[in-house]
Amino acid sequence: MSKNKLAVLTRSESATKFGGQPSPLDTTEPPTLRQVIQYSYFLKNSHPNVKDYDIAKLIANDLFSIWKAVNPRLPLYDEKYVVQLVDRMCNKKAKDINRKSLSAAQTHNMEEKLDKLLDISACTCKLSVYPCDDKAVKCKEENCNEKHIVCTCPPSKKVPVEDREYLKDQRAKVGPKGSFQLGPVDKAAVKRESRFAPEAERLQKQEQQMHLSTCASTSSQPNHLESSSEDESKDNLTDDDEEFTPERCPSGTYNVTKTPRYAMELIRGNVSSNLGASLANAFLLDLQAMDLLKPGIDVKDMLVDKSKMDREKARMKVKSDEKHNEGLEELICIGVDGKVDKDTLRYREVNDENGETKLKKEKGDEHHLTFTKETGTESGSYLTHRVIPIKGATGVLLGKEVASVLKEFNSVHTVKAVLVDNTNVNTGAMGGLVTVLENEIKRKLHTIGCSLHQNELPFRAVFKHLDGSTKSPSAFTGPLGKLCETDHHDLPQVNFTKVNGPLDQMEFDEESLDDLSSDQRLLLEYVRGISHGKVSPRFAAWKIGPLNHACWFNLVDISNKTDVSVDQRCLSYKKGFTMLSSSLLKCMQ
Repeated sequence: MSKNKLAVLTRSESATKFGGQPSPLDTTEPPTLRQVIQYSYFLKNSHPNVKDYDIAKLIANDLFSIWKAVNPRLPLYDEKYVVQLVDRMCNKKAKDINRKSLSAAQTHNMEEKLDKLLDISACTCKLSVYPCDDKAVKCKEENCNEKHIVCTCPPSKKVPVEDREYLKDQRAKVGPKGSFQLGPVDKAAVKRESRFAPEAERLQKQEQQMHLSTCASTSSQPNHLESSSEDESKDNLTDDDEEFTPERCPSGTYNVTKTPRYAMELIRGNVSSNLGASLANAFLLDLQAMDLLKPGIDVKDMLVDKSKMDREKARMKVKSDEKHNEGLEELICIGVDGKVDKDTLRYREVNDENGETKLKKEKGDEHHLTFTKETGTESGSYLTHRVIPIKGATGVLLGKEVASVLKEFNSVHTVKAVLVDNTNVNTGAMGGLVTVLENEIKRKLHTIGCSLHQNELPFRAVFKHLDGSTKSPSAFTGPLGKLCETDHHDLPQVNFTKVNGPLDQMEFDEESLDDLSSDQRLLLEYVRGISHGKVSPRFAAWKIGPLNHACWFNLVDISNKTDVSVDQRCLSYKKGFTMLSSSLLKCMQ
C-alpha cells in the first residue's frame, strides 16, 4: 500500500526550497521577494489542486491589498503585469532554482533580490535627491536649504511629494522592515482624503451597478436573485444617495450626443474609456441633481458607456490625423534635425520557446531624425520622424531618408529649401545631406543654416585665437580649454574682473525670460553676473551640460563658470577669460 503524500512539507523538505519555508504574508508592510516566494509555497501546500497561474493571481490580489492599505496614494502597475511578475518569479525562476536548472548567474541575481522589495509601483525613476537650487526642483520657497526628492515619471505614474520618501525607503530596505513604521494618525492627510473618498466610493458602486445591468440585459434567462437584491438595495437608499443605473436603450433609439472635446481630453490624459464614461455619467447626474440641465432633457438619453467613448476617441483620432495632414501635400521648406534619445522604450521581436514571435519591451538609446514643416504660420510644426542607426549615420543615409519623407508627403516637386544644422554631415560638398538630397530629386535646393548656430562663430573665432586649435570633439590643446575641461561645478565664486556690457541697463519681462531655454537663461545670468561682479547663487549652482564643440552654449557657460571660479593667482588665465567675456558681451550687442 503506497503512502499518501502530506499536503504540508516536512522540515527537511522545506529546508531545500529556495527562499525558505512556507509562511503566510505579512500585511503590515509591502513584502520582499523572499516573503512572496514563501507565501507561494504556503498557498501551494494549502491548495494543492490549484494551478500555478491561479496562485499567482491570488498573490497579486494580496499584494494590491497590502500596498493600498499601507499607502493608497502610490501609483501601481496594472493587475496583468503584477500577475505575470509573480508568476515569473515564484512559479518559474524559483521552481527552476529548486530543480537546479537555472544558471549560476541567474541564481545569484535572484539571491541578491531575495531580501529586497518586490516593487509593483508604477514609478520607474530612481527618486533622486536634489538640492533646492537645482533646476530640476521647482521650489517656490525663498532661502530653502532642504533637499528634495524628484520624481521624473509621467503624470499618470508620478509619486505624490509626501509619499516619495516612503517609497524610496521601501526600495532601499534590506529585509521585511523599513525605517518607516506605523505611527499616529495624520489628521491633515485624513481630512484631505475624506473629501474625495465618498465620491470615489460612489463612482465605484455606480460602475459595479452598470456592469451588473449590462450582464443582466445580455443574459437570456433573468436572474431573479439579482433583481430582488438590487430592488432591496434601492429601497434602502435615501434620496441623496440614490444612484441611477442606465437601462438598455430600446430598439431604434441611440445616444447621438457628440463629445469631441471630452474625447480629446481623454486621449491627452491617457484615460481609459471605462473611467471616462464613469466620470461623464457622474457629472451628468450631478448636473441633474443641481437642476442645471435644460428643461425637457432626459439624462437617461445622454448617459454613455465604454463603447461610446471608444467610438468618440477613434473619431477624434481620425479628425486629428486629417487636420495634421492638411496642407502637408505641398511642402516648400522642410526642417531636419537629429538627436540620440537616451533610455527610450522600444519593442523588439523575439522568439519564445514555442517558436512564436513576440514583442519584448526594452530600454535603449535611439537616434531619431525629426522632420518639421517650415512653411507659413505653421513653421516648426512636427511632420514625422525616422529611426536611424546611432553609428554610421552618414550624409548619404540622411539624404535618402529626407527624400523618402518628401515622397511620403508628395513634396518632391514643390520643396525649395531645407533647414539643417551647420555641420559637415549636413552641408558637406561631397557627401553631405543636402548634396545627396539634390542628387535624389535631380535639382538644386536652397540651404538654410540654423541661425542659432551662427551665434557661435564670433566666440569660436576669439576662443581659437586665444587658445589655439582643438584636437577632438571634446578636448582642447591650449591652457584655457584645458581649464574648461576641469569640473568647476562645486567650486565657490572668487573675485573676478567686472566687464561692463550692453545688458547692464536692460530689463527683461517675465514672459521673455520664461521663453528662454535653460542654457540661454544660464548664459544670460552669467553675462549679467560678469557685468555686476557676482553671479546669482541660484544660477551659479545649476549644473552645465557636457563639454562638446558642437554645443556652443555649454562651452560659453563653462568658460564663464571658469572665469568666476578660477583663483586670481592664475593671472594669465584670468586675462584670457576676461577677453573671452568681453568678446561675448560685444557679440550680444
